[in-house]
Order: sequence, then C-alpha cells, then structure tokens
Amino acid sequence: MFWSKKKKPQEPVKLDREALKAEAMANARKARAEIGEENLQRLAKVLGEQMKSEGLKARDKIYAMDKGHVADNIKLIIREDKEKT
Repeated sequence: MFWSKKKKPQEPVKLDREALKAEAMANARKARAEIGEENLQRLAKVLGEQMKSEGLKARDKIYAMDKGHVADNIKLIIREDKEKT
C-alpha cells in the first residue's frame, strides 16, 4: 500500500565497437570545444610534468645544465667516493 513495487533492472543497451568509438570521439570533440585548445595544451603540459618520475626529472635537469658544470660535479662525486673507501 505505502511501498512501491520493485522494478526490474533494465539491461544496458549494448552498442557495437564502432558505435562506441564514434560516441567517444564525439564526446572528445565536445569536451575539446568546451575547454578550448589553449587550456587543453596547458593542462596536458601540467599533467605530463606530474606524471614524470623523479629520475626523468633529474635527467632533464642534467641535460639542461652546462656540460662543464656537470663534469665537475661528477668528478667531485667520484673523488668523494674514493675518499670514503
């Protein structure tokens, strides 16, 4: 009387692979248009930096440094290691 009858769960509509792909591409185009290309590029850059491992970040920093400065630091590390042993 005061409660409703339980409804049978509806089966999800199954789409074929091509229909799903077309729907996903349409959603991506819509999102790209709403966000804007400039904001999307900036977001991709930020996410890319966050996804980098610490080792890759260090490698990029070393590549950006002056070669002589890097060589001096490596020599210093080797000298310190020899003094420890």
